[in-house]
Amino acid sequence: MTNRWIKFSILAAAAAGLCARSVLFHPWLSLNECLADPSAHDGSRVTQFREPKIGMVFGDGFLLTQKKGESIRVFCDTTGLVGGEFVGVTAVFHKEGYLDGAVTQVASLRREKMAVSVVPAAAVCLLFLSQFRWNMKKGLLEPKKHA
Repeated sequence: MTNRWIKFSILAAAAAGLCARSVLFHPWLSLNECLADPSAHDGSRVTQFREPKIGMVFGDGFLLTQKKGESIRVFCDTTGLVGGEFVGVTAVFHKEGYLDGAVTQVASLRREKMAVSVVPAAAVCLLFLSQFRWNMKKGLLEPKKHA
């Protein structure tokens, strides 16, 4: 019994240590945190990968629209950027309310990839239903009797 508690304590301490290391040495600053307190995060590197989309594309940048949050102007090279695509952005935040020096990663064909990922789940469901049936009297799933 004590051996189990020792293993549990070691694993819990390791997980807590990894969490602390992540917070101290790799802070992940989101755009909404910067917009909440602009002066405190002026010049900070921001990474935004949660559902941002490219809004309007301009000659010197684009408008980054978020699902939950306000839009912000991003100054960067706009070669190959198309409005409406999902994008990941790493840039420097300025307290005036814009991002500069952005490195963008366009998630091209993201919607199509999500649609294709449904196919294996549907195939597993069909295989399951081909092997089992619901017995109404017992209220259980039973294997089908194959001849």
